Amino acid sequence: MASELRHHIDEILRGAFVTFALRIIGALLNFGFFILLARFLDADGAGVFFLTLSIIALAVVVGTLGIPIAALRFASASISIGDMQAIAGLHRLSRRNIALASLSLSLILLIIAPWLGDYVFHEPAFSPTLRWMALVLLPASMVMYYAELFRAVQHIAASNITQTVGMHALNVVLLLIGYYFLTLSETLVGAFYTLAGVLLCLSASLYWRHLKKQASIPEYGSFDHGLLMRISIPLLWSQALTQALYWIDTLVIGAFHDAEAVGLYNAAMRSVMLIIVLEAALNSLASPKFSALHHVGELVVLGKVVRRTSALLLVSGGLFTLGFLIAADWILLIFGEEFVRAAPALRILAIGMFLSVATSAASQVLMMTGHERLHRRNMMIAVIVSLILNLLLVPSYGIVGAAIGGACGFALRNVLAAFTVQRKMGIRMLP
Repeated sequence: MASELRHHIDEILRGAFVTFALRIIGALLNFGFFILLARFLDADGAGVFFLTLSIIALAVVVGTLGIPIAALRFASASISIGDMQAIAGLHRLSRRNIALASLSLSLILLIIAPWLGDYVFHEPAFSPTLRWMALVLLPASMVMYYAELFRAVQHIAASNITQTVGMHALNVVLLLIGYYFLTLSETLVGAFYTLAGVLLCLSASLYWRHLKKQASIPEYGSFDHGLLMRISIPLLWSQALTQALYWIDTLVIGAFHDAEAVGLYNAAMRSVMLIIVLEAALNSLASPKFSALHHVGELVVLGKVVRRTSALLLVSGGLFTLGFLIAADWILLIFGEEFVRAAPALRILAIGMFLSVATSAASQVLMMTGHERLHRRNMMIAVIVSLILNLLLVPSYGIVGAAIGGACGFALRNVLAAFTVQRKMGIRMLP
């Protein structure tokens, strides 16, 4: 039993190395982009961009219709039995559905952008920025889709580069070009963001064409459209709830306060999100192991693997959190002196994120063992609680109120999952 447990843990750690390394690079590039943005545009300009990005991030997820994860599942199964025509049919259906949904959402955002800018967020620069960034919905949605296709054909590095490193690297390069050679503004940054999405989408499309030739995947095939949508729509709900949890506080701050408050808060949020790299890297490699052990009925071993994974997350997340609590002012000083005012919000968010990371394996267990509905229920509760707290606290307490609402939402989603796993499966999350 002990040697079997060590084998499973070693496999997770070995497999996590490449993913973890690429996610670290992506996270650092993303963090660097936000630092440059804050330095170049100040808190007010950065706030307009983050406010716009919050809407775009939600729209991109909706525009995918949950298809990327569903495509990963179906493409992986088709490859395992050599059914390349099914992959071709799946690809054509997926592209068509994503294009229709994304382009429709882009049109809606282009129409309502002036109304949002004038009457909801009261920011003149918001409308032109949103109109530029609305054009990224289709390429960004397709990038998410291609990343999962690459995973299906076991091109893990390409998947991670497409999903994380590529977009952030392009954003940094274009931002530097704008700063040194053009007159940088929120609207120009939005246009650059769209350009980065288009370039990455074209690159991913070309790489997929190369992989298709290697795997002898034909241009045409057939796939059950109803089956695809029956699986993808529930996945869409889970992904939309996750994005809502990340962006509710930003939207509420934007509605009740100014763009400067949004910029200050997001400096704290982007900083603390570095902890998520640990969670994403380990859980992405541990999840298949959870599923496999559950499938063969090895629940005792599954419990031990879950607790070891949770222990790794607890220790590593704790070290990060301790650093944020001690050095919050110094970390935010990287963005500029005005951002130090967000230090209390950063400390609150760090505590909430630590509780989330320490129990995050529980949500993966639910999703990998056929309890997706319970996971969605927990996510819904977390989003509702976060929204209510933000609406109650943000008007009076500003970014500190938003941090309390955000921290409670982040912690609640996985703490609830931990209780659910223990109640339904008898598995304790922590040693």
